[in-house]
Amino acid sequence: MSLPEKDFKIVQSTSHLELILTGLEKTEELHYLSFLAKKQGFRISNEWTKTRDQISEDILNPNSLRPEVSLINLEKLVDQLIISADHSYRVYSVDNSMVSKIRNLPSKISDSYFNSQLSALYPAKLDPATIVASGVALTKIKTLDSGIAFIFSVIDVSTTFDQNSHQLITSIIQNFNTVFIPEGSERIEVRITNKVKKNDRDECFRKVLESFHNLVGTFGVDLRSLNQYCFYNSIDSYYLDSAVGRASSIIMTTNEDSNDAVLSNRRNRNYCARTQSVVDDSGKNHKYTCRAVSIRWPLENENRCECELSIEPHKHTWEMGHCYTFEIKHPSSLAHLNRLVDDVINRA
Repeated sequence: MSLPEKDFKIVQSTSHLELILTGLEKTEELHYLSFLAKKQGFRISNEWTKTRDQISEDILNPNSLRPEVSLINLEKLVDQLIISADHSYRVYSVDNSMVSKIRNLPSKISDSYFNSQLSALYPAKLDPATIVASGVALTKIKTLDSGIAFIFSVIDVSTTFDQNSHQLITSIIQNFNTVFIPEGSERIEVRITNKVKKNDRDECFRKVLESFHNLVGTFGVDLRSLNQYCFYNSIDSYYLDSAVGRASSIIMTTNEDSNDAVLSNRRNRNYCARTQSVVDDSGKNHKYTCRAVSIRWPLENENRCECELSIEPHKHTWEMGHCYTFEIKHPSSLAHLNRLVDDVINRA
């Protein structure tokens, strides 16, 4: 990836705390942050400006009543948001020897493998007006209790015509995407933030996995023969298992030429689509099958967001028996997220 052609808008005096607070706001996950942060005593308001002021004040003026409100724990929170808040997943199995080599890489990867300017900014991002080429760059590696996160910046350059100035305006969009190696598992997870448009996610998956291939290949780890998990069977498994969460949304379809039936109510926490049925009164007696499912679980003492697992392949993909992507939003913890991924795989 090409480095910026001019200095981006950051001054040398910007503190690490300011960068973390900026990155925290850029996640756009205020409600989920409130859920995660309350366990450690961080004060979270209903808007970002006040939240930033409160967190900054509490960290700069420590209080024995909230001993876990610290810069280190704040940094862990923003990392957790970046690698787990709302992502699409593709998962690949690897053998134990290969995953062991990958786990040993963080100590071997020198600064030269990172984009130094993006790493210096992390978890904040480039200013949208920065002149920079599109590309993918390794930005951070985070070793957590739940696994190792290789965080890549994916930068896309867009050009739009401004009606007022009658000029072409070039801007960039930077997203953090992750290759995650869970602790105690023989798999690689590629996590693409759902801020990436749905139509662009396939290409984003390809770019990130290719960049990871190239990175680990430099150290003798060959990932060309990865085995990708297919989650086609997981769809019906979740739909039929009434003991697992509530089905907040399902799509029913038939093998014949007919329209899909969508049963959905994500807002009403008492609604479960499993209690609904689809009847064909056209006289053709179509038999409906679930081809997409979204399961939700409540978060403890949280009314504004829920944990959600969605497996919703395109109909054409489902008809071919393929489904390689699922989504998870707002897990209660990183350990909970690992258990959810395990469960999706076990149902595959």
